[in-house]
Amino acid sequence: MAYNARRSNMASLTPDLIGPRVGEASLYQRDGWSWAKQQAEALRRRDLQAIDWDNVIEEIESVGRAERGKWVSHCAQALEHMLAVEHWKAATARDLQHWETEIRAFRIGMAIAIDENPGLQGEYTEMLALAWRAGRASAVERLAGYAADEQGTGSPRSHLRAANAQLPDDCPYLAEHVAAYDPKRDKQPRPDVLPPGVAVVFNSVLRRDYEILPAPQRSRGWSR
Repeated sequence: MAYNARRSNMASLTPDLIGPRVGEASLYQRDGWSWAKQQAEALRRRDLQAIDWDNVIEEIESVGRAERGKWVSHCAQALEHMLAVEHWKAATARDLQHWETEIRAFRIGMAIAIDENPGLQGEYTEMLALAWRAGRASAVERLAGYAADEQGTGSPRSHLRAANAQLPDDCPYLAEHVAAYDPKRDKQPRPDVLPPGVAVVFNSVLRRDYEILPAPQRSRGWSR
């Protein structure tokens, strides 16, 4: 009797790896590490009945989103700097030189993301749209901060509305002008390619010789 009671008590302390009790969170929700280990073992055994299909699919898709997010993050920062180049008229040559260097660095990050995940080339339209939202928002904050510093008002809050109105609502750039990288052709992002408005500023102030490429007539995707 005592032995059986001990077995019963020990069993109650064992994690439920089969399924949750009624009203209890699933193993996926309450112990992700154990869930992942369990699912990996089920996949090795080819035990289709033990696979938590919905959550396995979600986790696989999340890996893809994370890889896409690397490109989007670098692109958003490049866009933020490109907008500052075009729209902060009080920028000094030193400011522009710094932003030019930063744009090149973000482009390298974008190129690495493409090299590691070539399938992302078919996602340029969606990725650029995501990057534009983040990059534009950051550029509004940046321009408002610059205006506050210039006018000595301290807080940029009073400048946010003007900064927001200063920038276009829709992305005025083409993905190939922002990324300047085709892995089939380029070993690294092309140093001579920039959106036309950005190139004009660099050429005028820094005396660069960027080609002034045709401005986009309408939003379009980029697939090569």
